[in-house]
Amino acid sequence: MINKIPYKIYLYIISDVFSQVSYRLFQVFCTWYYIQHYNQEENLASIMFFVWLSSVLFLPISGIALEKYRKTSVLSISCSIICICSIFTLAYYHFYTNHNNYTDIIFLVVSIFLSAASSFILPLGVSLIPEISSNQNETAFGIRIKSSTFIINLFLGPMLGGFLAGTLGGESILVTALIFSFLSVMSSLYLSIKTNLKIVKNTQERFIFALTEGIKRTIKIKEERIVAIISSGSNLFLVPFIFLLLPSKVISEGNTMVDISIIEVCLGIGMLLSPIVFIPYLEKSLGKHTTICLGQILIAFSIFSFSLTNNLYIQYLLGFTLGVGLNLFNVIINTCRAISIPDGYRGSMESSFLLLCMITIPTGFWISKLYLNTFTANDIISSSIIIYIPSLLIVIMSTSIKNIVGSNSENQPYYKTKYKKLFV
Repeated sequence: MINKIPYKIYLYIISDVFSQVSYRLFQVFCTWYYIQHYNQEENLASIMFFVWLSSVLFLPISGIALEKYRKTSVLSISCSIICICSIFTLAYYHFYTNHNNYTDIIFLVVSIFLSAASSFILPLGVSLIPEISSNQNETAFGIRIKSSTFIINLFLGPMLGGFLAGTLGGESILVTALIFSFLSVMSSLYLSIKTNLKIVKNTQERFIFALTEGIKRTIKIKEERIVAIISSGSNLFLVPFIFLLLPSKVISEGNTMVDISIIEVCLGIGMLLSPIVFIPYLEKSLGKHTTICLGQILIAFSIFSFSLTNNLYIQYLLGFTLGVGLNLFNVIINTCRAISIPDGYRGSMESSFLLLCMITIPTGFWISKLYLNTFTANDIISSSIIIYIPSLLIVIMSTSIKNIVGSNSENQPYYKTKYKKLFV
């Protein structure tokens, strides 16, 4: 049985990557359709807002579904919804190429369905992998590999979609999205057939009660609360930095979109290598807590240093160190969280945690756009150190962070030992 566990972890990761890339390709198609084809930025902005809103609304619901039903079945159904949406969108665009009033409504509805399906897949990394394997080393291995694929989900869709739009046209994006979604359905169905996971039901039967309990646990557990504060505070600036401030800075210095892409590729290489190369070595030589502190230092140093240089080669290096720092923190923390949460509670707690992390992102974009009207991108980037110094101090000084990364959950999950009353 043991030799099959990594194989099943890979099956899950493949399903996740293919489904998320398909979703990103649809977003690229909408960008191409509304901006390049019809120059309707306000319609695209409306779709993006409803995508974020539906993610926020469906994340808590996904946590309840992951606790009440087999997680592999939830994965298969979500991938199937993405595939059906891909088929429908391709058919509609192929037969009704002229823009009309129904097009906006159809693309909006499809976006909401895709966002909802993605919200059910998103919490599975922390909640499904520990149930595929109860071995802590294999769980850590799976989460490391899953974290390495985050950058693929983030950038492969836009890069591939942009290439297809420029060479073959918009319909080719939808065809490719359909292929990826179909592969995600096949791999998720195979995983569901090969994996016989038990359903660990907790005592909360009523939907509303179960919905609120997941959020309550995340807030009441000090370790979860502190990590959520650090992550949401970082996302307040980090996401606008990658997608708005950094491109604005690079373009204003006379460079091109190609240069931005290279920086993002370097960031991706750093994120890919961090769990595979750096984390195993640093955990052994420095320990987990020192390693996540180093990750926070690298994040703050890299972002602040971007404001001090216009040398592209240095910016490539800073992109790499930023990627390494991001995963030094995220992978270790998420691995420790995954093995600390008892079976039957991971779905609702992870979805609630992700909700708290995501909710600040639109505020960060709004603030960044507002300040760009008055200040340069370099000014905003350099001032971001104000956000990261408190986060760094919390990581260094927090006893709760030290406890969770140093806990031994082989006999019983750490949270169940420390917070017995929350898991009865």
